[in-house]
Amino acid sequence: MIRKSFTYEGQRYFIRAKDEKDFEVKKALKIRDIDENVLIIRKNITCSQWAKEWPETFRPAINGKWNKNIHCILNSFCNMYGNFPLNKIAQKNVQIWANSLSGLSQITYNKYLAVVKSFFETAADNDLIRANPVKNIKRPMVSEHISRRSISDSERRIILEVSDHHPLGMYLKMMLFCGLRTMEVAALEGRDIDLKNNLVYVRSNIDYNGNKKAPKTSAGVRKVPIVDVYAKELRKLDLKPFEPVFTTPRGKRFTNSTFQKSWKSFKKSMEEEHPFSVSPDLVPYCLRHTFCTDLQDAGVPINVAKVLMGHSSIKVTAQIYTHHTEKSMESAREKMNEYVSDPCHTRVNIV
Repeated sequence: MIRKSFTYEGQRYFIRAKDEKDFEVKKALKIRDIDENVLIIRKNITCSQWAKEWPETFRPAINGKWNKNIHCILNSFCNMYGNFPLNKIAQKNVQIWANSLSGLSQITYNKYLAVVKSFFETAADNDLIRANPVKNIKRPMVSEHISRRSISDSERRIILEVSDHHPLGMYLKMMLFCGLRTMEVAALEGRDIDLKNNLVYVRSNIDYNGNKKAPKTSAGVRKVPIVDVYAKELRKLDLKPFEPVFTTPRGKRFTNSTFQKSWKSFKKSMEEEHPFSVSPDLVPYCLRHTFCTDLQDAGVPINVAKVLMGHSSIKVTAQIYTHHTEKSMESAREKMNEYVSDPCHTRVNIV
């Protein structure tokens, strides 16, 4: 009688056998039993177990922000069916979950459905389920996507008023007066502000993990003029070449998380000082959008606005420039009146 061991998939196993031939036979049988047992366990994996394993195994290269979004989407499904075996989920279950998403925007709904579809598709590819239940799902009533908007005149007045005393005020003015993205402002250092020529140089931004990095495209690297009224305020700051221009109350560089907390505080101050005057859809990006419409109202050509906004395509800028404001319409009327009033354009030659 002999006692020998072997290793299979990282696990060590011991076998008693009469001789080497008997050992090899028992080893083969043991491996078969292990494989069958693993298959049984895998076939009974729950939605929650697969939701934990799937992103780590099949989506390891995604960035931090999208990884967080995927977990959020999977949690919304697992809140309903987390304890269900994966192979017991039917089309009806997915439809019930999809119906619970009514009220989301069309774009957000499509993202949710795409993630869950991929979630089950990979399970089917790995023989954990026979077929993907995410098919022929009827779309619930979802909201149409609403483009980010410009702020109203009253909102502008309130924002500027609160900015005079709120710690986030100067930060938000950089978005309103220069059109920078939220995390582009966070990345600014003293050397990026040229108050001799009234220019701000955009060279980087802050990613979701709080790291400074280059913009996604070359169009993001740009210089933007600073209007005199804002430049006057910037001159009051103690700008140091290699230190952030704007910091949290603790003196740290802003991250997406700390900015969102500060924005909530700013919006709360607006609501406290001007009750019932702040729209729920007012978000920080509205300030950047307003900068673009201000360029339009000021008569800045769209190709120049594209550069100042840091857009990689003029189509993106055009989507904002087509949101005609009263000022742009009035300007168009005045220019047309001036044009047709010219005798050269109103004279009719009669033969």
